[in-house]
Amino acid sequence: AFNNATVKLQSSYELLQDEARKLREEIEDKNRALSDLLQLLESVLNNTRSAIVVVNNEGEIKIKNRAGDRLIEELGEQAVMDMVTSSPPEGVFDYDNGNNMYFRLSAGQLESENLQGTVLVIDDITNIKKFEMEKRRGENLQLMGEMVANIAHEIRNPLSSIKGLATY
Repeated sequence: AFNNATVKLQSSYELLQDEARKLREEIEDKNRALSDLLQLLESVLNNTRSAIVVVNNEGEIKIKNRAGDRLIEELGEQAVMDMVTSSPPEGVFDYDNGNNMYFRLSAGQLESENLQGTVLVIDDITNIKKFEMEKRRGENLQLMGEMVANIAHEIRNPLSSIKGLATY
C-alpha cells in the first residue's frame, strides 16, 4: 500500500511539475507579448509629432513624450502649464500664447488606478494660423481692389459727361 501511495504521489508530483512548467511558459509568453506591446506603444508616443502631456489633478506633469519635452524646453514649463490650466477638461480648442504662437489642444480625462488627471495632445499650428491670416489679408485686398474699381467707375461716368459737355 505504501509503495502504491508513493507511486501515485510521484505521478501526481510529475503532473504538477508539468502543469507548473506549462504555466511558467504561458506567463513568459504573456510577458513577452506585453513587453512587445509596451515597446510599440512607447515607439508610437515618442515618434509622433504631437506633444503628449499627462498632468495629474495636482497640476504636476507626470508623463510626456519627446515632443512634449521639446515643447517644454522651447516654451518653458510654466508656459505649458498655463496652456494646460486654460484648457477645458475635455475637447479641442486653439490657444494663443501671446507671442504669435498658436497651438491646438485636445484634452481628455485620464482615470486609471494609479493616476487621475488630464491627457493633452498639443500641436503647433502657428504656420496654419499665419497662412489663414495671409489668406484673409489677400481676400481683403481683393475686396478693396474691387471697391476702388467701382468707385473709379462711378467717378469716371460723371467726369465723362462733364468732359462731353465741356467740349460741346
